[in-house]
Order: sequence, then structure tokens, then C-alpha cells
Amino acid sequence: MRTRADEAIEVRTADWLARLDQPCVPDGIHNEFEAWCRADRRNLAAYLRLLDAWHRLDALSKGARNLVPSS
Repeated sequence: MRTRADEAIEVRTADWLARLDQPCVPDGIHNEFEAWCRADRRNLAAYLRLLDAWHRLDALSKGARNLVPSS
């Protein structure tokens, strides 16, 4: 059963993933992220799960584009 705390971690994780998926991320943001990861072991675990899903979706998307014949 998912708790409100679990849901809050997932929402925050998605926010971190979006913030870190920028061309230029200031050092301060990286420092905040590292502190967030250290604050609760569930944070890093959630981030790694979401990052894995993100990469898998990206790979699927790229694979699908390669299947479409070019005109």
C-alpha cells in the first residue's frame, strides 16, 4: 500500500528528474539534489527507478523512430 509519504517522494522525484534534465544545471542544484538523496534512502531509490523508466522510454522512442520508413 502506498502512503502519502511515498506519493510525495514520487512527486518530488519527478521534479528532480525534470530539473536535472536540463543542458546547464547550476552546482547549487546538484548540491540540493545530493542532500535530498542523503536525507532519506527512499529518495535515491525512487530517483533511480524513475531514471531507469525514463531511459527505457527514451530507448523505445528512438527505436520506434527507426522503424518508421523515411520518405
